[in-house]
Formats: sequence, structure tokens, C-alpha cells
Amino acid sequence: SQNIPEPKNAAFSGKGHSLNEEKVNKGDSVSMYDYIQAKESKVFTDKDETATMQILLANGQKKTVKMNMNMMNIGDLFAHIKFLHNPGPFKIMAGFPPKDLIDETQTIADAKLKGARVTQKKL
Repeated sequence: SQNIPEPKNAAFSGKGHSLNEEKVNKGDSVSMYDYIQAKESKVFTDKDETATMQILLANGQKKTVKMNMNMMNIGDLFAHIKFLHNPGPFKIMAGFPPKDLIDETQTIADAKLKGARVTQKKL
């Protein structure tokens, strides 16, 4: 029998990937800013209901974005807003009275953002 060397690096040890397990402050806007990359959001299926939201950027510009309600989440929205305007660390808020959108895994539908106005606030 051959002596097969053990692989030096175990690539994936089988743990789930929650991006903020290591973070002390769960749902902290700054940590969301740190790990969510700027990325343009596009509706990727017409099989899922879509929502259009008005984005009020920190620089005063207004934009609209259309997203899938059940297949896209706050993280996707945050990434899109960062793509539109990145003033440095910021948070996003919606609703009345405005509340911070801090759960990046929450879907657009669950966050009730259809037709909402989302505000980018520089921290």
C-alpha cells in the first residue's frame, strides 16, 4: 500500500457561511459596509414579483432600482446603493418612521420595500 500524504490545506471544513458570525455587533451597518461589495443590481427573473424603490443618495441624487422581491435581499440593495454612490461608511433606512435596514439576509418582500423610499445616510 502506498503512503499517500495528507493534503496540507483543508479547503472547506463544512461550516455554514454567516458573514457576521465573527462580528460582535450583529446587524451593525459599519460591518455591512465593510464586507458587502459594490455591485449593480439587476432583476434576474421575471418569474418572481418585482419591486421598484426610490433611492435617495447621500449626495442628494435620486435614483430608482427594480429588484426581485423574494430572490433578492437587503444585502443586494446595499451593494447596489454602494455601486451608485460610495461616500464611505453608510447605512440605509426605509419606512416611516425610517428604520435602519440592518439584516442583509432579509428579502425585499419581507422588508416590505415595494414602492419604498430608501435613504443612504453617511455614518
